[in-house]
Amino acid sequence: MNIPKPSASGAAPAVSVIIVTKNRDVSLKTVSLPSLARQVFKDFEVIVWDASPGEESREVVGAFAAATPGVSVRYAKALRAGIASQRNDSVETARGEIVFFIDDDSEVSPDGLGSLIEMFSDDPALAGGCLPLDYRWPEESGETAPPGVLYSFLVKRYWRLFIGQEEGGRFIRSYGAGPSRFPKEEGPIDHLWGCDMAFRRRAIEGRRFEERLQRYTGTAIEEDDLFSHLLYREGFKMRIAKRGLVIHRAAPGNRFGSPFNDSRVHAYNSALFWRKGVFPFNRGSLFSFLWVRAGVFGFMLLRAAHRPWQRERWQIVSGYARGFAAFLIHDMFAHTALEAANLTRPLAADGPGYSNAAD
Repeated sequence: MNIPKPSASGAAPAVSVIIVTKNRDVSLKTVSLPSLARQVFKDFEVIVWDASPGEESREVVGAFAAATPGVSVRYAKALRAGIASQRNDSVETARGEIVFFIDDDSEVSPDGLGSLIEMFSDDPALAGGCLPLDYRWPEESGETAPPGVLYSFLVKRYWRLFIGQEEGGRFIRSYGAGPSRFPKEEGPIDHLWGCDMAFRRRAIEGRRFEERLQRYTGTAIEEDDLFSHLLYREGFKMRIAKRGLVIHRAAPGNRFGSPFNDSRVHAYNSALFWRKGVFPFNRGSLFSFLWVRAGVFGFMLLRAAHRPWQRERWQIVSGYARGFAAFLIHDMFAHTALEAANLTRPLAADGPGYSNAAD
């Protein structure tokens, strides 16, 4: 059945919490939904947009709805799988003035929704924002043998020369988009993370998450960065809230299936982010963009040459080259009309779903 539409006389909630998910019923059951049940602020609805082929997530949402009769809970089977597509389709059903996207593995502190409402109420001009974020990476199996003093020295110097910025050993954008950082302290911010991003609904009406970022997999990356950064580039205000917290308990495993595809996705998506989110506003970023791309590719070659017998490292090199080549062929010189068309593509109709909302 389709998601029932709330009656015209029913009061809209202040916040619509949207969770797009696929094959993550355990995270829904143990992380995101229980944290929403503990919210001090009660005027919100929950929308779960599920692309899973099975029924496990539906059952989890149904049990949550039965246990929280005071909260409007709506579930839908996504007609189009893909994180950007699911965000685009699900937001059309949101009724709240504030739309809060979280992941199925995002844990929202009990004061989280109240803090968002306070932040948006204090500044009517605010278009977007987030709670402070504690991003917890999954346990990853690292290399057991030390890389060697000389190799470490060369890698650090090379990284600083080409990449330029570093935070906790992880890559940071340095081609004119501003630093990519986890929002931890209250203040302005130039982009938001998909596991913790809220918008005033009227500020994002008619806007679309970039579905080309799903070129190689439904699990897009940087669709959240690009969507929110474009708001910032166009002069909209976004902030990190004073209090509250989202703990993102990132699930383990490679979302992209293989080292080759992982590298290809990162190459293509980061390049498309620059093309849409930076280049139109800063033409001078072309040199720094190409400098960083060359540096990252050279770094991958350096790692592969360090241990040439490890096939996985050469797959990463090949994937990066293929992804960047696809960007150059299909998107680097694409007419801006193509980008404008992406903002006006029609949405799919609601998929079959479950709801405990009033008819």
